[in-house]
Amino acid sequence: ENQRRALAERERTTASLEQKTTSLEQKNQRLAQRIHYLEEQLRLALSHRYGQRSERRAEDDPQADLFNEAEELVATEPDSAAGSTEVRGHVRRRTSGRQALPEDLPREVIEHDIDDADKVCACGCHKQRIGEEVSENLEYIPARLYVARHVRHKYACPQCEAGVQVARKPASLIPGSNAGNHLLAFILVAKYQDALPLYRLSRIFERQGIDLPRNTLARWVIQCSEALTPLLARMDAAMREAPVILMDETTLQVNREPGREAASTSYMWIRRGLSPPDASHPRGRDVTLYHYSPTRSADVALSLLSGYRGALMTDGYAGYRAAVARYGLVHATCWAHARRKFVEAEKALPRGKTSPAITAILNRIRKLYAIEKRLAGASPEQRQAARERQARPILEQLRAHLEK
Repeated sequence: ENQRRALAERERTTASLEQKTTSLEQKNQRLAQRIHYLEEQLRLALSHRYGQRSERRAEDDPQADLFNEAEELVATEPDSAAGSTEVRGHVRRRTSGRQALPEDLPREVIEHDIDDADKVCACGCHKQRIGEEVSENLEYIPARLYVARHVRHKYACPQCEAGVQVARKPASLIPGSNAGNHLLAFILVAKYQDALPLYRLSRIFERQGIDLPRNTLARWVIQCSEALTPLLARMDAAMREAPVILMDETTLQVNREPGREAASTSYMWIRRGLSPPDASHPRGRDVTLYHYSPTRSADVALSLLSGYRGALMTDGYAGYRAAVARYGLVHATCWAHARRKFVEAEKALPRGKTSPAITAILNRIRKLYAIEKRLAGASPEQRQAARERQARPILEQLRAHLEK
């Protein structure tokens, strides 16, 4: 009896140990997967922080793509370029040097001569001018403030006394303000195109001897935006006539917004409408509009796309699906976003490791990019025919590869 109880106890102990062993093995497997995932994320984070920011591959890399992502502009203009100079009898290779200054820039010729005393040789003869050396420097004339005094002439008939006629007052973006249209245009371009905060603009004006406080500049910006509302409406109408709209949203923080903390995440929604050339617009139309919203709600996309009936290109954010379904849009997704995930997966690999699967996918995407580069300048009909003939087989191969 004691032996049976001891045997049963050993069996229970063995079963318990086996269960614990299985549990530990499963836990160890989960931890190993977690460690592998975290190592990938660490390598990817280090690549983002210390590696090259561009997704472009090396020029001699057979997998090199053709252009960077549209959101990232990291290419720099070279300071030198090689060329050739025609010399009698042959063409001499010109070594790398500074790029020539544009010929269309105005030239100011500044003559430099030697002193009159140096024009007399030690032998007593007057030296003859035999040539000149020419060099060019790029110069800059700083912007300047000035006061435009508008004098409006008044006329009246000395006999009829029918009233006074005054010359028409020039149109002003902000009626009643002493801010000229050129000054307002400079402020808007500096703030939104050149990313100069208003306090820096205020300091720039202060150095030029004029006191324009930041709150004054802010008021002018708001008044300009109100005055330009009709233009915005025209641009929005042109946007909705475009056959294709590219749309994306990006995060930003607004420091002071009623009812929200400064650390709250807000969104800037960007729409870009592209229309091909026609009789009225030989170069086509390219309209880009920005819309601020405190949320990323699908309702924002529904509002911005209301009344549109064309094609919509976006990333994979689900918030656009409601607009696509409600308005019957053709939903085109973005190759740049799709490709980026494979680039990140490649960067997350251990040093020296490669993935044939990722390489094959990126190579196929590179071929699609190459087709689009060759089609630059082609008509829509030519693009469609070439894509059907050249791109469709690559897409079918890519889909089959992903579904394996």
